Amino acid sequence: MNSELIQQATNIGVMINVKKTREMLIGRALKVSIPPVVLNNEPIQRFDTFKFRGRPIHISSDLKWGQHMIVILSKAAFRLYFLKQLKRAGAGTGDLLCFLADRTNGRAIATVLRPSSSVCRRL
Repeated sequence: MNSELIQQATNIGVMINVKKTREMLIGRALKVSIPPVVLNNEPIQRFDTFKFRGRPIHISSDLKWGQHMIVILSKAAFRLYFLKQLKRAGAGTGDLLCFLADRTNGRAIATVLRPSSSVCRRL
């Protein structure tokens, strides 16, 4: 199988970077003992959870949303805590609204929660 993978990649002009390649077993494959994939005498790392690069979506091998929700809710809780601290420090309503609407530095609560809600709506 490993030589087939390398051959297919070569045929379409793709080079496999073993250091950046990851493997995740899903479904029935979790119940069976499957040997690790080895390419160029280096084993490919196997993970139980994975974050899509550039996307705020976490996938786990059991295909459940648990890990994703933990990450998203912890980000939202941190931002809400910061908002509460601003209010305690005497920040005005305008400043609080500015913080909520600030998307340029990624601190807004809505920017954390909206991508997840759009994914959940599609399911």
